[in-house]
Amino acid sequence: MKVKSILSTVLIAVIVGFLSVLIYHNLYNTNQNVDSTNLNTIGVGQLVKNTTVQENVDFTFAAEKAVHAVVHIKTTFVNEQDIPLYQFFYGQSPAMPSVGSGSG
Repeated sequence: MKVKSILSTVLIAVIVGFLSVLIYHNLYNTNQNVDSTNLNTIGVGQLVKNTTVQENVDFTFAAEKAVHAVVHIKTTFVNEQDIPLYQFFYGQSPAMPSVGSGSG
């Protein structure tokens, strides 16, 4: 009885897994074939739609604007946790200071 239940569960799991893969393959299958014989004659920008290729891209303006946008934040707060086992043996839980920091 127990073996029959386990086998039926495994069989259902295999069937559902197979159907999931089949449905995913049918819904999200994109056949984007690129003819590799003409790759040397066309530009990279022509492979991707709505894209232009610029050879000399200058990132100094973007870098100057991004340098001043980086910040570092440091904060300190009191962490008051209710730990029932600690309160049972030692009374009130200690209020421990915690430090958090980050940048972005």
